[in-house]
Amino acid sequence: MLNFLYCFDNNYNKQASVSIFSLLENSSEKINIFVIHKYESFINEIEIKILKHEKLNDLKCYQFKESNISFPNIANSHISEATYYRLFLSNYLPKNLKNVVYLDADTVCLKDPIKILKETYSKMESSFAISVLTEFNLNSETEKIFNNLGMKNSKYFNAGVMIIDLAMWKKQDIENLAQLKMRTMVNKINFWDQDILNSIFDGNFHKLDKKLNYIVTKNNKTNFKAELKNNKSEFPFFLHYAGSNKPWSFIGTLEPSSDYYQSYYRKLFKEKYHIVINWKKLVLKQLFQSVINLKIFFKEYSLRLIFTVLKNIFKD
Repeated sequence: MLNFLYCFDNNYNKQASVSIFSLLENSSEKINIFVIHKYESFINEIEIKILKHEKLNDLKCYQFKESNISFPNIANSHISEATYYRLFLSNYLPKNLKNVVYLDADTVCLKDPIKILKETYSKMESSFAISVLTEFNLNSETEKIFNNLGMKNSKYFNAGVMIIDLAMWKKQDIENLAQLKMRTMVNKINFWDQDILNSIFDGNFHKLDKKLNYIVTKNNKTNFKAELKNNKSEFPFFLHYAGSNKPWSFIGTLEPSSDYYQSYYRKLFKEKYHIVINWKKLVLKQLFQSVINLKIFFKEYSLRLIFTVLKNIFKD
């Protein structure tokens, strides 16, 4: 039976719930889900559709209890301390677990991943602690990142989806190394725990299939849905909304790739759209522009989207 791990706080309760629900909806087998959260009480907020799902074997929520820790580079960013929680996973997960699939809360499962995840575990063959996707390679533009982290290899991975061999993870003492680097590299870390993990593994990882971590960012202007429709064989298992332009932000909602997130949100919460607004004046301007250029009217339930945005802008 496969095990999955999420780490987040109250800022991502709904987003993580959508991710978990999408995973359960697509899984062909029962699975275990573990959550390391800032507050254990999150378990009381989980939707009944998740707790009673036929594909859920068990769901456990652990409160993050480590103290006197300085989390690097989270001040004035869209990232919270929860991104570092996985660096302490052995303090929370059951000791008998052999492996776990870590998923960021901004991932959505689009089709059954069970078979390919099992195949990936088999290919790792206790030779690698993790299987991850290479995000970029060493070149003149990225050289500074590699030098800053003291890396000698030419591959930097994205840590949003990680298949972890827990025995190898513990054998290589990853967590103690990571916590040491949190203290010694505090002024060198830009991409949070991902930088720390890259500094430790330095290219020593199994190559993850791109379809298990299909990354969409605000810089990716591809017509995502059209691209996948034309190439069914490349349809991903996990869609990863990396970066700051999330599908629950208004501007992110206008992108075709947001439809996958919003469709699972509707099934779980019975609301048409999930919109989070941090900058009201900016979003009001974006809304006005989307009405003028008609872009918003290409979205399903466009009037409900407009209503939801206005409601969030003018509430309180």
